[in-house]
Amino acid sequence: MQERLQKIIARAGIASRRHAEQLIVSGQVRVNGRVVTELGTKADAGADRIEAAGKVITAEERRVHILLNKPPEIVATASIRWDAWITPRPDSFFSPMTATLPPRC
Repeated sequence: MQERLQKIIARAGIASRRHAEQLIVSGQVRVNGRVVTELGTKADAGADRIEAAGKVITAEERRVHILLNKPPEIVATASIRWDAWITPRPDSFFSPMTATLPPRC
């Protein structure tokens, strides 16, 4: 899906949208090897090779957000050693999912 380069660069975490505009205007962004200096240029992160500030942008995996009402016996923290606890980890509820869940406490 084609999107504005500013949005793709910002989503990749390289720069904010406003700073991405500055990168584009200053000629630091390449799409398929060609320098892009025009704002509003669109590209497809999955199909095009996009470089911004010397970093290659890869297609982003689809994100899944999960809201869970945590039972009281579950300890939800990333700052403990789990092998020291008998209580199950919060991500044990999602074992059928193939994606790894980052800790968000």
